[in-house]
Amino acid sequence: MTLSRTRSGGRVTSAGQNCRLLLGAATVAMLVVSGCQMAPTVDCDALTRASAGELRTLVENGDGEAVSDQLFCGADANQVDGNGVSLLVVAALGGYVDVVNALVDAGAEVDARNPIGGGTALHAAAFLGQVGAAEALMDAGADPMRPNDDGGNALTIAELDWGTTVMISSFLQINPGDEATVMAGKAAVAEAIRARLGQ
Repeated sequence: MTLSRTRSGGRVTSAGQNCRLLLGAATVAMLVVSGCQMAPTVDCDALTRASAGELRTLVENGDGEAVSDQLFCGADANQVDGNGVSLLVVAALGGYVDVVNALVDAGAEVDARNPIGGGTALHAAAFLGQVGAAEALMDAGADPMRPNDDGGNALTIAELDWGTTVMISSFLQINPGDEATVMAGKAAVAEAIRARLGQ
């Protein structure tokens, strides 16, 4: 079988089938869809391994292919920075769906809580209205009703007004982006969560 390889969050397309590449703790690749075959996509011996800080920069820049390669070759999908912020939260804040998928495929814990505030990656996606990242996280099993330390869940966070979003963004030292774009995204996230909850 000849593969038409498309790199996006650990997925390879083959003859119209989606083959999902999963990376376990031992970085062993398994194909979930039967009939899919895949030649090695990354030469781990030749790849320059990124340091933890370099991997975080790749995530912050939304470089899904480079992140996937690093994870395939053994980088830790659950690494955190000095404040305990995970790579998955960073990818969710940026709305980098391919990076979110790569991290999840490599074993990132979707409901891991940040030590400051107890938020999850889904809280982060909801906060900045990153609907694609929110949907990818929920597809991976993230719990939209999981509370943070203040009792807020992803739905209540998606429903925060612009003034509150700006205030919290200032505290977190992040740029919230354009009001119209973020608020439309937050509304879409809230709608997606309600749909998942059957509301």
